[in-house]
This record gives sequence, structure tokens and C-alpha cells, in this order.
Amino acid sequence: MLDSLINRKNSFLIFVFLFIPFVLSYAIVHQNYNIMFVAATIFLGFIILRSNIISISIILFILFFGNWLEALGLLPGQFIWLVEVIILLLFLKAIAFKIFKGEKINLNLIWIVLLFLVVSLISFILNNASAIHAVLFLRVLFRYYLLFLAVLNLDFDKKSMKLLNNIIIFLFIIQIPTAVVKLFIYGQGETAIGTYAFHGGTYSTVIPLISVSFLIAFYFFYKPSKLYILLVFSFIAFGLIGGKRAVIILVPIVIIFLGFYMRDRLKNVLKYFFVGIVIILLTGYFSMKFVPTLNPQRRAGGEIDIRHLKNFITGYTMSMQNGRSEGRMSTLIIVFNTLRDNGLENLFFGLGPGSYIETRFEGLKTTIKEEGELPINYGITGLTWFALQTGLIGAFIYLSLFYIILIKCLRYYRLEKSPYWKSFGLGMLGFSFIMLFISIFYHPIFVEDLMPMVYFLLVAFTIKIKKHLELQIS
Repeated sequence: MLDSLINRKNSFLIFVFLFIPFVLSYAIVHQNYNIMFVAATIFLGFIILRSNIISISIILFILFFGNWLEALGLLPGQFIWLVEVIILLLFLKAIAFKIFKGEKINLNLIWIVLLFLVVSLISFILNNASAIHAVLFLRVLFRYYLLFLAVLNLDFDKKSMKLLNNIIIFLFIIQIPTAVVKLFIYGQGETAIGTYAFHGGTYSTVIPLISVSFLIAFYFFYKPSKLYILLVFSFIAFGLIGGKRAVIILVPIVIIFLGFYMRDRLKNVLKYFFVGIVIILLTGYFSMKFVPTLNPQRRAGGEIDIRHLKNFITGYTMSMQNGRSEGRMSTLIIVFNTLRDNGLENLFFGLGPGSYIETRFEGLKTTIKEEGELPINYGITGLTWFALQTGLIGAFIYLSLFYIILIKCLRYYRLEKSPYWKSFGLGMLGFSFIMLFISIFYHPIFVEDLMPMVYFLLVAFTIKIKKHLELQIS
């Protein structure tokens, strides 16, 4: 009987590996990308049943390379959709296995998701909003929460988690040489970035911040290697190659935040103070020197001028052009005034879920963002993005998700004794702070693909390890 099962299994494998190339070949010849997408989905379904690690690795590689390859015309736009297909299949697999084993399904943080859904429903009804736009809005926000639930309910040991951590580390590090190569091809700016996109600046700011958090954590709790400090400055240089002015402000904020949780160890505090000051001073110096808009000459290699820096930051955050906002503070003022003038219900519940989103579907490009109905050119943060669509209440509920996760990471960090995983815990504490801070003050990072996926994956690891530690202690 065993031989029969093995033969059936082999027959199925032979069928899969013959059928998929045939379908893909047909799709390529006839330039039918939908058939290609279906074939890839079938193949991925087989992979997902076989290996959780390979499935998540595929997601990581798609997100780190897919948008760039799509922009170069090497892949169809549907290729990126595979990420959400894999996540859905992983989630269904996790739930099915839990039901089959008769075990309780872990729905961590579901209460805050349900609260947000209630607020979104109220906003939807008050504004008679578009149902399809509301669905797209919720999809963008919770697709990686679905991955979070999948990982929580699947079997992952520390060895598997460490392997995936190493893959993420590799994918982060290769962004540095990629940016250097692009610097020589395109010059400094938002095209001289990593493998994750052809153009765009947010991650040129966020990747250095996350990398600094983990590298500092591993330097102080795992191994005081000079390589970690070298990588800190390499990632800061990566941000400057992308022309990101925010690095000069956000790196010091992250350093100060992490330092607050090192204060109970005198030896580490003194050493951290020295290392932190060096990082902050050199980040400030090289930012003003090599980011053109931060020096009076507006060129790489210009003079250091603190007064110019102060005037630029003030003008940049408050800038207006032809009655339209182009700075984050001026945009915040316009959003607040718009909602207040429309009545308290809009201030608290927004203009409707999905009313300020972008979509690839041409027939759905009817939102107030895509039709330019508000006097806003630039400067939308996560706070204003939510305020426009689900009001101040919706913004508070969703953004509190990152705060609650931050507290969970803090508790894990304080429980953990292993040098590797304690470093990981402090890094996740920093990562959670970055997600919260960036979302409120800088950019709606939660609507992106790459960073929310990495974040919710690592949060799931953190909560799984924390739960195991708590069981050991009790």
C-alpha cells in the first residue's frame, strides 16, 4: 500500500511538472498573462502545501524584485498579485490544519481589526461610499495581517524563523550595492535605490531606519562586531544615495528611542551614548554635505549651514504652491480644515473608506485623490490618509495597532535571555516604533507592499516566541 501511495505521489508530481510548463508555454505564445497567472497559482498551491519556508521566501523575493522587474517590462503587472494569492493559500492552509487537529485558532489582535471594521462601516454608511473602493481599502490594510495570522497558526520553530531572518538580512544588504550601481547609472535621487522598485523614495528612508535598529541591537546584545557599525553607516549612505532628507532627522530619533531602553545597564549606556553620538553627528554631517537641498549651494559637497537647514525644513513642511499644499504640515492643516468644515461626522469618521486610494484598475480611478478634488499635491501622512477616509477615530484605532504591537515587543525583549533573540526583540521594538512614527508623521507605510509584509511576518515570530517563553516561565 505504501508503494502505491508513493507511486501516486510521484505520478502527481510528474503531472504537475509537465502540466505547468505546457500551460506557461501556451500563455507566452499567445501572450495571455491571465492563463500564466492561473498556472503560476496552481504551481504555488503545490509549493504551499509542501513548505511554509519556501512559500514565504517566494513572497519576499517577489516583493524585493517584482516592482522593479515589472517597471523594466520584464514581468506583467499581474505578477505582483501572486503575493496575495500565496498569503490567502497559506492562511487557508493554517486554518484547515488547526480545524483538522481540533486546536484553537489563534486570532491575535482580531479585536482591534473588528473595531476598525465597525468604524469603516459607519463611515461607509454616512458617506454612501463606493463598495468596491471600500473593499480595496480594506484589502490594502489587512492583507499582511492575514499573513500574520497564517504564520501564528502554522508550525514554525526557531530554526525556521532564523533561516527566514537570514534571508531578509541578505535581501536588505544587497540593497546597498544595488543603490551604488544605480547611483553611477542614474545619479543621486529616487531612481538610485534598491532592487524593490524602479522609482520611489519611502524605502530609501525606512530601510536605513530599520537596519540601524537591528544592527545596533545586535551590536550591544549579540556581538560587538565592527561590521555592524560599518553596516549602520552603509545603510545611512544608502538613504543619502536616494537623496532622502528625512534621514538627518529620523536616524537620531531612532537612536534616542533605542537608547531609552538601554538605560538600565550602566556599561551599555556609556558605550551606547558614545556610539549613538558618533552616528548622529556623522549622519548630520554627511546629510548636509551630500544631499543637495540641505546645503546653500544645492549640490553634493556643499557647505554646512545650520541656518539654511532650519529654513529649508520649515519651508518644506509648510510649503504651498498655487493654493495647493506640498508640505506635510500644510497638508495636515488642509485636511483638518476640510473635514471640520464638512461637519463633526466627517471629522470623526472621514469621507468614506476608499475615498482617497489609488488603484491600477482604470475604471475605478474615481477617488478624490485621483480626480484631484482636494488642494493637495504632496505631504499626505498615514494620519491624514486615515483621517480623510475613516476620520480621526479610524486613524486612532488602526494606528494604535502598531502601539499595541510595540508593547508586545517590549515585553518580549524584557523576557528574552538568549543574546540572538534578545537582539531580535530590541530590533523589533525599534521596528514597531518606526512603523508607528513613520505612519503618523511621514508616510502611510502600511499601504505599501514590502515593509508591512516583513513587519507582520517578524511580529508573528515575536509573538510565537514570546508565548513559548511565557509557557516555560509558568
